[in-house]
Amino acid sequence: MTSTINSHETTAIGEEETISQRVINQVAAATGTDPLDLDPLYYSVDPDCLNSIFESDVSAPSRNSGRVQFSMAGCEVTVSADGSVDVSPPSGESATTSPAIATDTATDVPESTD
Repeated sequence: MTSTINSHETTAIGEEETISQRVINQVAAATGTDPLDLDPLYYSVDPDCLNSIFESDVSAPSRNSGRVQFSMAGCEVTVSADGSVDVSPPSGESATTSPAIATDTATDVPESTD
């Protein structure tokens, strides 16, 4: 289940996908980047810890509050206690806009003929 609210992608975790996989897919969608082209998630947060925090365990008490927040690929990512993932695209960008690339143009200088 995916919904877009105020340019935020919010998705509840499913059985077949780990939280870390969900984060990568949501950040890729928000930045218009292929998931394989993103920097590894472990540059931002430990994926194993993230998965274990939000892993459902029937023997453990259910988590009803708390969240983990971090930045990845210019996005602000929030994983909530219920397992939902909220990704805010980089400021001034929509989910389908790629980042602007600044280019520096040099002025042509005539070569010396001395």
